[in-house]
Amino acid sequence: MQTINNKTGKNHLERIELTFLNADEIIIVSPFLSEDISFFPFEKITHLQKITIITRLKPFTTDQFQKVEFFLHLYEFGKENNIEIEVLIDNYLHAKVYVGVKNGVNMEAVITSANFNRHGLMINNEWGAILNDSEEIDSMVREIRKYIFLEPLSLATILEMKRVADKHPRQKPGKEAGLDLSKLLKISPNPLHVSSKITYWLKPIGVTGNPIPWGEPFGQKEYPLHFARRPKGVRKGDIMIAYAIGHGNILSVYEVNSAINKTTYEGDRWPFYLYGKNLTPYYGEEWFKHNFDIHKERLNALNFEQFKLTPSGKNSFGRMNFGGDKMRLTPDFANYIIQKIIVINKNISEQIQVESE
Repeated sequence: MQTINNKTGKNHLERIELTFLNADEIIIVSPFLSEDISFFPFEKITHLQKITIITRLKPFTTDQFQKVEFFLHLYEFGKENNIEIEVLIDNYLHAKVYVGVKNGVNMEAVITSANFNRHGLMINNEWGAILNDSEEIDSMVREIRKYIFLEPLSLATILEMKRVADKHPRQKPGKEAGLDLSKLLKISPNPLHVSSKITYWLKPIGVTGNPIPWGEPFGQKEYPLHFARRPKGVRKGDIMIAYAIGHGNILSVYEVNSAINKTTYEGDRWPFYLYGKNLTPYYGEEWFKHNFDIHKERLNALNFEQFKLTPSGKNSFGRMNFGGDKMRLTPDFANYIIQKIIVINKNISEQIQVESE
C-alpha cells in the first residue's frame, strides 16, 4: 500500500492530480472545501466528463458562505467545459476520499485526512493511502452514496442560496452565523436508495398487555424484529416501518439485513426473527418527543394524497388489530411516511452537531 503526506515526496495535491489524470469522472468527498476552485488544476484532466462533489452544508456555520461560492465556481467551470456537475450534501460526513473513474470503473481512490482545499492538500500535516482494488472502491462509493437522502443541488438552488447568504452579515470563521441554508435542501423521492424490487412493511412492536414504554429509546444500530409465523415474502433489503402497539407511534425505520432465524424457546409466541438495520437512529432515540402516530398518518394520506396505502386497496390496518405481525404497504405510502421521519432524523442530527461544536 502506498501512503502520501504533505511533508515528504508528493503532497496530496500532486498525488490526487495523478489519480484524476486519465479519469473521465472524478468523485471528491470532503466535509470542507476551498472558496474557489483555482487552487486545483482541473484543466489538466483532459478527458473529464463529470465531477461529483460530496460535502456538508451545516446550518449556522460560516462555512456555508464559502461553500456557496465554491459551488458557483464549479458550475461555471462545468458550463464552460461541457462537464456535468453533481453536488451532494451529507451533513453526517467526516470522510475525505478522492476517486478516479474511467469508463464506469472506479480505478483508484485516495483515502485521507485531507480536505479539498489548499491547506488540506498542500500545507497541513495530513496523511493518506492509495487504494487500487476496484471492488473495494465500488463498495466504499456505494456506502457513501447510500446515506445521502437529499436531492443533488441544482444550479437554481445554489443561486437561491447565494441570494439568501448575501443578506446575512458574514461572521469570522469559527463564530456562529445566523444563516441556515439547509432549509433549501430537498429530500430525495427515494431517500433510502432502495431498489424498485424491494417490499415495504408495517411492523408492530410490543403487545397490548405489555406495550412499549413511553420514553424507551429505539436508536440502536440493529434491532431484532420478531414474528409469530415465518414472515412470508420478507427478504433481505426490505424496509420495515416499526410502530408501537397501543399508542401507535412510529419507533424507527429498519432495513432487513439478515436471514430469518428461529428461537429455541419452547412455547415462544414470537419464535421467528430477523435483524433490522436502523436507518433513522436519531429519530428512534427520541421517537416519543414527536407524536408521529401511524393511524393519524393513515388518515392524513387518505384525505390529502392520491395513492393507495396497501396493495389490496383496502387502505385499513384492520388486520393489525387482530394479531397481525406485519402488513405490506405500497411504495407511495411507505415513502410518504419515510420522508417525514427522515426530515425529523436530519433535524435532530444537525442540532446535535451544532451543540457539539
